[in-house]
Amino acid sequence: MRTLVSNSIFILLTFFLASTAFAEAADIKNSYAVVWAASTSDKELYNKTIPAQTAHLLEIWQAGTVENVYMNNKDSDKKMNLGDRGKVIFFIKAKTEADAKKVLNEMPFVKEKVAKYTLFPVGVLWLKQP
Repeated sequence: MRTLVSNSIFILLTFFLASTAFAEAADIKNSYAVVWAASTSDKELYNKTIPAQTAHLLEIWQAGTVENVYMNNKDSDKKMNLGDRGKVIFFIKAKTEADAKKVLNEMPFVKEKVAKYTLFPVGVLWLKQP
């Protein structure tokens, strides 16, 4: 059983690495989950930046760069503290992690140092993206 699990993990890892290379060569975009964490405890700055962040997120969603946007409304009345997880999580499509970071670094939360993001590679889209 242990050998079967080890072999399965090896096959999946090889498949993932090969698929990432295939995606770059075929101009297919990868998907990355974007998770935000507050990098300021200045609630006024945070609230002042939300309209620009929201407008920018809508713009890149309409362009097809961002998909599956999720919002956590739970505990919305709690005070924001440094390191809190952002309330919005989404997936971004990009050829490479560097390309994803280039898009995200243009977002108001990053420019104003309101929040930081963490990228998690979640897979390759097998259908060619426009």
